[in-house]
Amino acid sequence: MILVLSNPEVEQQTVNARLALQAAEATLESLRAQLQNDLLTQRSQAASLDADYKQAQMEAEANDILAKQKLVSGLVLRQSQLKADTLRTRFDRILIDVPPVAPLADLHILAPMVDALLMIVRAGVTPKPAIERALAGLDPNKILGLVLNESGAQSDVYDTYEGYGYIAG
Repeated sequence: MILVLSNPEVEQQTVNARLALQAAEATLESLRAQLQNDLLTQRSQAASLDADYKQAQMEAEANDILAKQKLVSGLVLRQSQLKADTLRTRFDRILIDVPPVAPLADLHILAPMVDALLMIVRAGVTPKPAIERALAGLDPNKILGLVLNESGAQSDVYDTYEGYGYIAG
């Protein structure tokens, strides 16, 4: 003989708890989907703004060069700079990655348009005179500093603040 003891109140609480758990899981999945959608929307908007800004910046740079050669009016130059400046206000920060500066003049063309400069230098590869030439003629107030890549420093050096070294301008 098997005796089954049951308490209808406990069984109802169990059913209610399962239903509440399923509802919470469904809500969680809905929130995850909404967050993913919001993230993709924000990424899309950021990419679109970034593309608009880059295009406006390139137009402003090209018009600047053409204006210096008297091939474009000052009005066209001001319009393209205004467009780039307007798009700039839509971002907190804009990072512009340019090719190595030694053989190119990109840095000196972009420098007047940016708020700050941060130079990345490869240890043992970039000669000091090349760094000095790249920084020459730039506004020192805009230079945030240099980042030294591939310095060969051991990771345990950075376990404390004592291992950090920097030069502030």
